[in-house]
Amino acid sequence: MTVSSVDPQALLSKWCTTLQERANEQGEEPVDPEDQLAVENAVAAGVAVLAGEPAPAPSHKLPTRAILTKDLLITADLVRRALVQYQD
Repeated sequence: MTVSSVDPQALLSKWCTTLQERANEQGEEPVDPEDQLAVENAVAAGVAVLAGEPAPAPSHKLPTRAILTKDLLITADLVRRALVQYQD
């Protein structure tokens, strides 16, 4: 299995800020597939860290199901907060 060298906490912090700004500006809009994929890859890397596993290589296949900005923000923030607690 190929392993990624990303820092999921930093990526998730960046995405949480971006998604919060979008939610404030656009409300309940779906996230663009490219951005959704990037956030999902960061979430997967964060969950792997929490599980004590190496971060998986990022996926390159665009998602087929759109997710609302607010819902993706909740998921990304949950994993980000868990990483902060895990690393303290």
